[in-house]
Amino acid sequence: MNERPEQNPKPRLQAVVVARVMSASAAARRRAVMMSQEGARFAQRHLTEDNFDLVVRTVVTHREIALAATALCGWIVESIWPANAPGAMAVITSSLIAIPVSIYFRVEAGIRAKITELVMPHQRELSVKRQQLYRKGSFGLVEDKAWRKEVERFLDFIVAPRVNLKMESRREWARALVNHVAMTAPVVEGFHPGMAPVEYENLVARALRAHGWSADTTKGSGDQGVDVLAHKGRFRLVVQCKLYSNSVGNAAVQEAISAREWENATHAAVVTNAAYTKAAKALAHKAGVLLLHHDELPVAEARCGSLPAHVVRRPGAAA
Repeated sequence: MNERPEQNPKPRLQAVVVARVMSASAAARRRAVMMSQEGARFAQRHLTEDNFDLVVRTVVTHREIALAATALCGWIVESIWPANAPGAMAVITSSLIAIPVSIYFRVEAGIRAKITELVMPHQRELSVKRQQLYRKGSFGLVEDKAWRKEVERFLDFIVAPRVNLKMESRREWARALVNHVAMTAPVVEGFHPGMAPVEYENLVARALRAHGWSADTTKGSGDQGVDVLAHKGRFRLVVQCKLYSNSVGNAAVQEAISAREWENATHAAVVTNAAYTKAAKALAHKAGVLLLHHDELPVAEARCGSLPAHVVRRPGAAA
């Protein structure tokens, strides 16, 4: 029986969608079972008596409608075709809806796989950036504006040149992926911002030892001395540890340079929980000093090996 809905049918649509889907064929129920709730929520917000055409036209471009389309398929077919219509017509109409939906999901699945492929190699770097830029401010409020800006910059320069992110739903998914990847990267166990400087030095030494280095802390945490001295293969590394709440500046890099000369080391590094100033980065680049976050200590050996030969100090070389 075809009953004309009341003037504003939206309050009734959720129940109608679920009822129609569950009274459809077994195959339709199998397709709809995981999407009926999403479809019902969408219908309650958007569908009216006469807009089924809009659903069909926009199914391949509108993500939310695409998610709802499978759940609504049985309902749409029933509403368009009367009970005595030929079965073939209903099958054709159903196919017109199901095929674009299938294509949409296959295309989006391939695009999401490509985005994941572009993001994952940068997991450690993204994790470090998030820790440096994602701050808790006054009253426990999160200050994430700088991190959100960095995510957009990453998408623009790393992902967008290879994948079209003009569709907002696709870009939103990419944002969520970047956040997830940054939050789930391996981290050095035992760190907390309230730890003492000496505890931080011990944490750095433990992290290096866990990755094959022979590493020991020196006496105290004097800023002019060497905080951690480490050896691995041909590398002799001096480390300045900086547990800061603000960015680390030039002074730490200068101390690391002096420590490298004093200990006759091949390499020098500054390790911190914070970010580095532009001046510190410029000096470190010129002098061949590694600027690391403590979560990058697992790749310290690779970072040492990646420095150009002309900035690596040879043991025994004159200062």
